[in-house]
Amino acid sequence: MADFLSFIPPAALARAAQRGPIRVLGIDLGTTNSTVSEIEWDPASGRPPEVRCLEIDQLTDEGRLTHLLVPSMVAVSGDVAVVGERAKRWRSRLGELGLKHEIDIFWDCKNEIGTGRTYHRAAEGFRSPKEIATHVLSFLRDAASKDATPAKRTVITVPASFMPSHREDTLEAGRNAGFEMKSGDLLDEPMSALLDHLFRNPEESLGAVDAKRNVLVFDFGGGTCDVAVFELRPGNSGEALQLSARAVSRYHRLGGGDIDLAIVHQVLIPALLVENGISRTELDWETKAKRLGPMLLGIAEQLKIGLCYEIGRLKGFGRYDTADKSTIVRKMPGQTYALEGRTVPFSSPSLTAKQFEKLLEPFLDPDTLYPKETDYVMMNSIFSPLHDALFRAGLKPEEVDVCLLVGGSVLIPQVQDAVQEHFTNAKVIRDSDPDHVQTSVARGAAWHALALELTGRGILAPVTGDSLSILTSSGPIELVARGASLPQPAGAGEWLVNNSLVVPSAERATEEPLQLRIEVVDGNDRPVIREVCDITQPLSAGEGLLLRYRVDENQVLHVEVTRASTPDAPSFKIQRLNPLTHVVSPQSTRAQILEMEEALRSKSIPRAQMPATVQKVATLYGELGQVEKALGILKGLLAQGGERNPRLLHRMGMLSNSIQDYDKEEEFYREASLSPRWSASLFNLALSFRRRGMLNQALEVLDEAVARDDDPPTLVMRALTFDGLGSAKSRDADLKRAMSAFDSPKALNEWELGWFVQGARLAGDAEKLAGAEAEQKRRAGAKPVEAPIAGLLPDVNYALGPVN
Repeated sequence: MADFLSFIPPAALARAAQRGPIRVLGIDLGTTNSTVSEIEWDPASGRPPEVRCLEIDQLTDEGRLTHLLVPSMVAVSGDVAVVGERAKRWRSRLGELGLKHEIDIFWDCKNEIGTGRTYHRAAEGFRSPKEIATHVLSFLRDAASKDATPAKRTVITVPASFMPSHREDTLEAGRNAGFEMKSGDLLDEPMSALLDHLFRNPEESLGAVDAKRNVLVFDFGGGTCDVAVFELRPGNSGEALQLSARAVSRYHRLGGGDIDLAIVHQVLIPALLVENGISRTELDWETKAKRLGPMLLGIAEQLKIGLCYEIGRLKGFGRYDTADKSTIVRKMPGQTYALEGRTVPFSSPSLTAKQFEKLLEPFLDPDTLYPKETDYVMMNSIFSPLHDALFRAGLKPEEVDVCLLVGGSVLIPQVQDAVQEHFTNAKVIRDSDPDHVQTSVARGAAWHALALELTGRGILAPVTGDSLSILTSSGPIELVARGASLPQPAGAGEWLVNNSLVVPSAERATEEPLQLRIEVVDGNDRPVIREVCDITQPLSAGEGLLLRYRVDENQVLHVEVTRASTPDAPSFKIQRLNPLTHVVSPQSTRAQILEMEEALRSKSIPRAQMPATVQKVATLYGELGQVEKALGILKGLLAQGGERNPRLLHRMGMLSNSIQDYDKEEEFYREASLSPRWSASLFNLALSFRRRGMLNQALEVLDEAVARDDDPPTLVMRALTFDGLGSAKSRDADLKRAMSAFDSPKALNEWELGWFVQGARLAGDAEKLAGAEAEQKRRAGAKPVEAPIAGLLPDVNYALGPVN
């Protein structure tokens, strides 16, 4: 592999030598930890540049700690920001110090930057993820600037799938922290890691890039899992390597922090509860998730790190696989925690290899590729983003030439083994130095900063991996060719223009605006943009339209459409990040929750709609399996109302049933049933008794329910209960009443139809049973009708002008 200077034109080096020494910075603004690297270099010295990561002094209550990693955590002391290790240690003392998450202590904020998330109860200057990022970056700037030459260029890294809003907030945080940030001073983290490995330890890196290579970067950090697939091609002599992004699959909430949470809630908290004689249901979700859990996170992380070191050591000797994994253990000194007005001792927090392997199973599952959430932990397999990225890149695992592992969580031996086994033909690269694994992204950012300072461009020149075309009524028109260098066009702020589009001939005189469909596709005809814009009247068929477009240095496709006769009028604007990179984030339910929670925090919805919104949030949490959290939300809403709310109580009964808290279930259902119209709560309570084999208790409740409302499903359930008790006469009487009261199967809803089937089966009525099951089968096979694509495609008239 050639060195860095072989990619810099001689003229650029000569100019740099005349300007004197250069210092640049690269910053990895991480979810869990942040790092800063520097290159100090005199082009006239004759020596090649070298990159180093800075060891940052961090004051703690116990003294000074100097380390490469700065925890991306901020706490508030008065009106002063406490950043890094001190804030991290304060998190373990939340109860003692009276700190509250997202009020006066903050962590894992990077994942929320650019989303509109706010911390509305925090002090001024700490009320958004961008402001928290500003404090972290300010701390890094101050440390990097102490007794040092001012940096001429600073590059900050971001996840590859960050949207324009995420990137803009990151740039703004950098500027607010005192850095002179340009739009090109953000670098995608996988690309940065790839850069680092191109220039360090060449024999352990990619080798000579003399032919096309498929490179997969697996960046598994503390808070994110970025998987990026690149096609790397050699450039001409003295030119940058060509790098086209084939796919990016970023699973927003998959990281080593989730494994730490699993240790906390599956191992540590259960052990603490047993030691202190506290029952599983004695502490509510708020206490376990918001107070006790965060205080144990630091211990969980240290146990994980120590255990992984020991497992790696035993694997090196070939002794791990045959060992008794319950005897491989790491322990931490005991501590006492302030919790709910009392002190709770935890004498010996520990983690065994057997426990660790068990909780790692969902994170390394090659088959169950979807997120699974409990009240406290989101678990997703690392193979979800891996499989997704490969699928969208059109590659099989055996077609990957190089797999680069970066991020602190790839230090887990089981993760390394799983990836190695998956990519059988690839050269799997992981640095042997743990510090280098965790600082690779920052070092790559420094190389990129130096290249920008010397030449105005990066070493890895991004090119389009496919073409981009706009659809017209006459077929597609290519806008950007495959392999085109980015940005397109090359000039900053310039646009490409297409003058050949016209108003479609199908347009007729009308007062309504023309709905024009703007559809941009890639080389495989997959939609990149499909939007409808309104063009105001009056219009005539064949009238010229002006299309302006560009792909900027951050790989954002910008499209603007307006009438050719009024080019300065307001235009229809569309943006798409990484139009040829297939980005996936499967957390649609979580995104919906976050949007509603932010609306509630900011009070941007009418007051009258707030209770319904809160209930919807609780329902969605329940769907994610976070039942205790949902119960906590509904409990708070019930308290705010100050009166019996049967709908809330009924929902709380259902949630209690799902976690087998049957005492609470009966309490909530009974309370809800005090409202005359809520016999449904009695129905559900009877169903719970029946499913647990408590038939006499079920019959007592069903008698109450039938006395209020003898609807057919309730009668069917009572008939089933009589059947289980051996009372045939009562069974038949209820069945007769129920089956005569049901409407026809087609008129029943799904719930009623299900009970109709059970009644017909119990009655032995083959004709009714066949009709009902046929209706169920028909509904199951019914396909939704696809809505037609709105809008008209533009026509084309090449005589009006070519694409420039």
